[in-house]
Parts: sequence; structure tokens; C-alpha cells
Amino acid sequence: MTDAGPIDPAVIRAERDILGVMMMRPGSVEVVCNIVAAEDYARPAHQEIHRAIWALFTAGEPIDRTSVAARLRATPTVRGRHGQHQTVLDAVGSMTYLDDLAGAYTTAGSAGYHARIVAAASERRRWAEGLNRQLERVANPAVDMADVKADLRTALDRDFGPDRGKAGRRARVTWGTKIEPEPPWWAWEDDGRDLPEDKLASLRVPVPFGRLPVGALAIAAGREGTGKSSFGIWLAAHITRGTLPGAYFGTPRRVFYVAVEDSWKHTLMPRMIAAGVDRSRVGRFDVVVDEDTELTLSLPADLDLLEAEMVRHDVALLVVDPLMSVIGSNIDTHKERDTRTALDPLARLADRTGAVVLGIAHFSKASGSDASSLITGSGAFKNVARSIFGFARDQEDGSRVFSQVKNSLGRDHHDLPSLSYEISDVVVETAKGDAHVGRFHFSGLSEQSVHEALSGSRPGYSARDAETWLTEYLTEAGGTAPSKEIKEAAKEEGISNKILRKARESLKVVIEQSGFPKVSTWSLASAPVMPSGAHSGPPPQLTRLGTTGGAGMTASQDTAALTATESSDAA
Repeated sequence: MTDAGPIDPAVIRAERDILGVMMMRPGSVEVVCNIVAAEDYARPAHQEIHRAIWALFTAGEPIDRTSVAARLRATPTVRGRHGQHQTVLDAVGSMTYLDDLAGAYTTAGSAGYHARIVAAASERRRWAEGLNRQLERVANPAVDMADVKADLRTALDRDFGPDRGKAGRRARVTWGTKIEPEPPWWAWEDDGRDLPEDKLASLRVPVPFGRLPVGALAIAAGREGTGKSSFGIWLAAHITRGTLPGAYFGTPRRVFYVAVEDSWKHTLMPRMIAAGVDRSRVGRFDVVVDEDTELTLSLPADLDLLEAEMVRHDVALLVVDPLMSVIGSNIDTHKERDTRTALDPLARLADRTGAVVLGIAHFSKASGSDASSLITGSGAFKNVARSIFGFARDQEDGSRVFSQVKNSLGRDHHDLPSLSYEISDVVVETAKGDAHVGRFHFSGLSEQSVHEALSGSRPGYSARDAETWLTEYLTEAGGTAPSKEIKEAAKEEGISNKILRKARESLKVVIEQSGFPKVSTWSLASAPVMPSGAHSGPPPQLTRLGTTGGAGMTASQDTAALTATESSDAA
């Protein structure tokens, strides 16, 4: 099978990509076939391969190189270039060509993008062929020009008029037996690697558990100065170095960063250096109209530009800071339906490209403790995102807390542990002097949630009341009780984790572990009163918690500083 004429190499690459991805990832077949048909391919051999894949799909049969080859081999023979009879498989290039296609595709997430390239090229060819036919008619004096004009008007109405696309719309029903279920891929899959065994045992969910899904929109939200932007840079550092537990672990990937509020030279780049970002894999994304004019990314108007570059550079993470600032000026962000015209396409972009899209969002000035409801703008921001992370500072002691407040594709977010984090001062040496910036790092489990930190006051008991309750509970239990049972009972009484911890420390409760698997117990202390601030149980241990650091550290120093954490059980 030979090509009818010269074909744009970019179109051929797109055709090869979608055929390869359909053979290697059958879940992409429906995505591709909703956009292109066999006739849309410029290369005749590709048309036959598409027909074979579609036939297998509609028959509910497995799709891979072997089954596609068998289907092509069973197709009635055709005449070859020299007039000999041959199977369609031989005509398209034999099994070797199918192997080349299988190895040519980039990522499953790019299937929709490349399918649209093929569809657009097909439409352009059809228009060119149609216009050429009309030109031939115009040049023929025997043809009435009124007929030519009528034909052109019909074609224009069909493709550009108010009813454009209706003729091509059709219904399709796919039965559940033909939809192969797949678990979500997690870009960040928390495996608790930085937690001591006693802390792991206290978690309400088994590890690992997913926090940030691949191919979805996520939002990091908090009040000004809580560190949500620093979290975006922390995430970019791990993605560019392949150190984030999850789908990208061990494989450094590229990141696009869209920043509207911060200076790249004075703020973002020094922060990225401090966080350990691989600068060769992070790209500043801007929209330009000429060499001297830069514009702010505007959604959904610039979505095609953004997606094309993300696919071309194989981007795994897009950070938009803040997300609100790239919503088109003609969109009322306080109306959900309007806002969805920008966010829904952005979420679909994430799905098509297989990239994580992280939007940074601010809290409104309203009071409340529900982090997702505090996001500035309409409810679309919390409804469209699949994951939402909340950031807050405790109003009493200034400690920082991170909580997952939405996790649509994974475990109930109420069961996921909240984490403590710090923003350490780091000195970055530059050619023009030192830059003092903050570096985000997690420091262990948090004794409270973002909800509790935002509420300001703890529901239930005061610290003194909690001491009385804990003393009575342990006395009635004979002096000793499993810590898990104590926490559950305290929760039912309305005692927060932080208040319970303060009561435990004030009473000098002894914490011990025994058995297999280990069971943690609390006991009333029989020893003399310890000095204020001392801890019962074994001394603190040093636990390596990823890229942490203290005040005054330079970027050239080791970024994996040791952070002291209690080895005893945390409430």
C-alpha cells in the first residue's frame, strides 16, 4: 500500500502514535475512535490497521500486536505493488511495522491530542479536495455558476454554520463488560517511609495510600503566608528529580510553571534552587504575541497552546500560581457554570496528557473551618478538582499543618493523616549576592487537622478537663490501656488530638510497646514528677525526612537535614 502523495511528517507521527497507543494501551481505543475514523488517516496502511483494531474492540476481543496481526492476516487478500496477491498484513508492512508502531507511541495521555491532529489534517484534505473539484467546475464553461455557488454555500453551512457538527453527532452505547477497570495512578503515593514504626501503626489507613492522582486537577489552598506556593515548588523539585513516591519515582520528569504574582529572578528561581529543583527540567510557560510582548496565560482561550507544548515536552506536572489569575477576564469566577467553562477543559487537558495539574488557590476572607469551601471563587474550584490540599497555621503556637480535604479517586480523606510542615530559612548564593528564601519540608505527623487549626478553638474539653478525663479513664482501666482505644474514646468525648496530647504530657503518661504486631499502651506514671518540658519514655530519635533544612543553610549544603521527632506514640 503506497501513499497517494506527500504527507506532512507531523501527521504521520501522530497517526503512528495513536495506532501504537491503541495496541499497547487498549483503554485508549474509545478515546481515539471518538475523534477519528479509519478514513481520516492519510496513509492507507494506517487505515487498515485502524479498522483491524476497531473490529477487535467492537467484538470484545483482546487488542495487542498479535491479535491485530491475526486480524490483518485474515482480511481478504489485495494486489501488491507488482500485481501479486498478498495479505493485508503483508501490504501494511508485516509484523515488523506493527512492532515499530508499538514502540513509537509516547504516552497514553497524548492519544486524544494526536487524534485531533489526525482529524484536523483529514478535514483540511477534504476541504482541499472539495475546493479543487469546485475550481475545476468553475473553469468549465458548461457548468452553471449558480450550481457551484449553491454547492459551496451548502458546504460552508455544514462546516461553519450554526448547525455545524450536528450531522456528525451520533449515539454510542458501550456495555460495561467492554470497559476494563483500572486503578488510578498516583503521582504521590504516601508510603510512610519517613515515619517511625510506632507512628505507622497509629495510622487509620494502611500504607501506601494515594494523595495526588496522575491525569487530574488538584488544588493547594490556604491563607496568605501559609506555604501553599512553597508546596508547589516542593512538588516540582521531587518530580524533576524522580524522588516522589509514586508513578514517577526513579524517573525524573519535566515541569511547567505558570507564575503570575512572583518574580522569577528574585523569588521563584532562588526558591527552586533551595528546594533542589532540577532547573534543566523546569520550564517557565508564557504566552507571547511577539518577541517583546508577553501575556498572561488565559483559560480557556490558550488551552490549545498549553496542551501542545505539554505534549511536545512530555510534561508530568503543571503548576499554576495562582489558578484564579489565569481564568479569562470574561468569565465570572463567582458563578459555577461560568467558572467551569475554564476549569472543565483544564481537567480534560490533565486527563488527555496524563499530567498532574496543580492550581494554587487563596482562601476568601470569610470565616469557617472547611478548607475546600473557603477557596476564593465559585464552588467549581472545589467540585472540579479531584484532590484538594489545605494549609493552615495554628493560632495558638504558630505551627503549620497540611491536610488532604478531598481525595475523590482514593481513600476517604478523613482517614488520611495530617502532616506537620515547616518553612526553613535558606541562603541561596547568587552572582549578585545572597538571597534569603524559604524552603518547604514535612516534619512528621500533625497532632491536629487544618479544620481544627482554622476553627481557632478546640471543641470539647479544655486541657485541664482532658487531664481529669484521661486520669479517670486509665484508673478505671486498671492503670493501663491501649493507646488506640484511648484515642477513640477521646474522640467520642469531643477531645481533640492536640488537647489529648497536652493532657498526656502534663500527666507524664508512660508509653510502652509490646507484642507482635506491636501494640502501644498508655499507663499512669508512678515515677516522681518530671521537670517541665521533659518527656516520658525513650529519648527522641533522629529521623531523616526528605529535603529538610534549618535556618542559615546554604543551597550548596546537604538538603537532607536530620529532624528530631518523638519516638513515643503521638496522640
